[in-house]
Amino acid sequence: MKVLAVDTSGPAVSVAVLDGDRTLAEAALLPGRSRSEHLVGLLDFLLTRLEMAPSEADLYVAVSGPGSFTGLRVGIGTVRGLALASGRPAVGIPTLQAMAASLGNPGGRLAPLLDAGRGEVYAGLYSGERGTAPLRLDAVIRPAALASFLADGDAAVFGSGADRYPEAIPATGARLLSCRMTLAAPAARFALERIGAGSPVTDWPLTARYVRRSDARLPGGSAPAGGDGSS
Repeated sequence: MKVLAVDTSGPAVSVAVLDGDRTLAEAALLPGRSRSEHLVGLLDFLLTRLEMAPSEADLYVAVSGPGSFTGLRVGIGTVRGLALASGRPAVGIPTLQAMAASLGNPGGRLAPLLDAGRGEVYAGLYSGERGTAPLRLDAVIRPAALASFLADGDAAVFGSGADRYPEAIPATGARLLSCRMTLAAPAARFALERIGAGSPVTDWPLTARYVRRSDARLPGGSAPAGGDGSS
């Protein structure tokens, strides 16, 4: 099964094409704020070199958040359009779950943290066994609340939130991992693993998981549903 995956949830845009458990190609860049233009260019770059049409994918994957409000809309909208055009299924893989899956199956508990701005982090807690099952609901919290969120200090903590607030980690008793990652390929591998294990695509809806509401306001002062307040 060929999978085309994109991640626009954070500062880096990444694209990957997998054929089963083999990564055919992967590319990433830091585009600034013009994610839509750069995502299209990156897709074209990768697919041209693979001599592959977008419609040749059997499954489309987008990293679905939390993350940049604008970025999530760009990535999900692009993947939704590709899937509709080809008549093939598309799924959304949560950002923190893709981060946990990117480490493989190291055992123990994994605590991916994303810098959420405003002095907060998006925090997740996942099993490090095969399948990276969530142990808690993803949340947006202050770094000082990490010890309570983790409850037991045996977790491995990593990600941009951990890099931004390393001083908060010792109080949790957790281990701090230093790693850099792009998420398109891990999200694709995770989707293939779950679907191969019998999980239906409907378990992974292609909808944004904002976790925190946006600061954006509609006419009249109301906030749109969802959003993380970042662009």
